[in-house]
Amino acid sequence: MARLSVTIVMLLLIIGIPFYWFMIDNSAPAAKPIPLTIEQLRSLYASPEEALPDSIRYERIASQWMMGNRIEAGPGLRSIRLHIFSYMAGYDDASPVMIGSGMT
Repeated sequence: MARLSVTIVMLLLIIGIPFYWFMIDNSAPAAKPIPLTIEQLRSLYASPEEALPDSIRYERIASQWMMGNRIEAGPGLRSIRLHIFSYMAGYDDASPVMIGSGMT
């Protein structure tokens, strides 16, 4: 009986520790703020305007199921469906520009 208990505890540790490490506590390092001055903001505001797109098109290219704790805090281990979109900005005088292919 003791051997069975040790085997079960070892299996739980072998599976549980990596699961916790990779799926539940996969925290990223803290983001550092980028220094921005008022002069930089004013120069961006005074820069010449570019042509705005005439149309913006989007398309859902994929869906995937992901554990809730990897998306937001609080839903637990319940799986949530995520949709992946690709965006394209269309201009009259030029070819369209792909903003995000959604494949990253």
